[in-house]
Amino acid sequence: MSESRGVVDPQGAGPDIYVVIPGYPPGYGYLYAMYLAQNAQGKWLWNQRWAIGRGAAVAPDGRVIVAGGNAVRALSPQGTEVWSVDAGGSLRGLTVGANGVVYTSAYDSDYNLRTIAIGPDGSVLWTNALVYNDYTYLVIDGGGTLYVRTRTGVTALDSTNGTTKWQITFGAAPGYPMVLGADGTMYVGSADGYLYAFWDAAERIGLAKKAPDGATVAPTDVIVTAVFGDYFYAESADRVSGIRAYKAGHGRSIGNKLSISGTIKTDTNGERYVDVQAIVPNGTGEVAPLGMRNKWVGGGNWFYDQPSGAGQQGVKDGCGLNTIGLLIRTSGVARIDANGLTVDDGSAGGVRVVAPGSVNLPANSSYVIVTGISSCEKSGSDIIPVIRIRTQSDIRVL
Repeated sequence: MSESRGVVDPQGAGPDIYVVIPGYPPGYGYLYAMYLAQNAQGKWLWNQRWAIGRGAAVAPDGRVIVAGGNAVRALSPQGTEVWSVDAGGSLRGLTVGANGVVYTSAYDSDYNLRTIAIGPDGSVLWTNALVYNDYTYLVIDGGGTLYVRTRTGVTALDSTNGTTKWQITFGAAPGYPMVLGADGTMYVGSADGYLYAFWDAAERIGLAKKAPDGATVAPTDVIVTAVFGDYFYAESADRVSGIRAYKAGHGRSIGNKLSISGTIKTDTNGERYVDVQAIVPNGTGEVAPLGMRNKWVGGGNWFYDQPSGAGQQGVKDGCGLNTIGLLIRTSGVARIDANGLTVDDGSAGGVRVVAPGSVNLPANSSYVIVTGISSCEKSGSDIIPVIRIRTQSDIRVL
């Protein structure tokens, strides 16, 4: 929940609305808490007066975070102060992450800005100094990137440690505020008269896929879901997107968590992949397959632009969201012919299964559950869906 100088909707336990009312002297004001009655007439519960000129936000646990003057305070839903942190300068922004970490910025008399992360218990986790930047607005996205609007542009920080990931400089001071779109695109206006849209393509597979062929991408904290010789598939932990990655002798295994960097390309079958230059291991993880009917395997076009190759082309007669690159599970009657195994649940005429040579195919007409990677192949001028299974255990006969 980001800062506000008006109404803050907590969207959780506790009062229904908190209202910040500016007061005097400048920078001071009242914080009111209200429950809303069914007849839309509210009842004031309590109010407190602090330096709260930089607004309020509500943490996931229902605590109210207020910022103003030099201090950040956490209040219980009943208005009792839980902790207070002196930021060491005049505050210039406030937001709270999904993990309850509070992010704020403060600047000193020389307009040197410090972005500060404060844990749910009130401990300072890290600080990041940005020289001569007094104008600030903070937004954090679902991937953990903290965007800081400054006097000259926007700086992206890693919210876990405060390190700078990248910076964008505008022709004039950015406008106020920044807005984060549902797809991760950040929008910010500027005094030069332009509205800018950008995203942190260095951390999301989906946004990397949006890039045109030849662009440098670097998806981070992805989990390996399949390994086939010199290429592997990696997927985001939230199962929103997955992608094929190629690197000879990569040495990866299923369950590896890693960051990759390289060039985004499209293979001859129409599937996007990363030609990997570097791999940085980062522990382990697990991704469960997404269950779906045959007709949803592959899916339709996703931000596809044929001239540039951006996005991902869908399969012939594709239905629903694009699933290419994801670990999936589907079922149906097994059909064995000269082309191998097809699984048919009656929804789409069947989906071809691509299996390693070591896998024994099930008996014809048996009913099977298949787990594998949603992929695609060229068939004449069409792109058709296929499922790439990994091992014998990916075929279960009922």
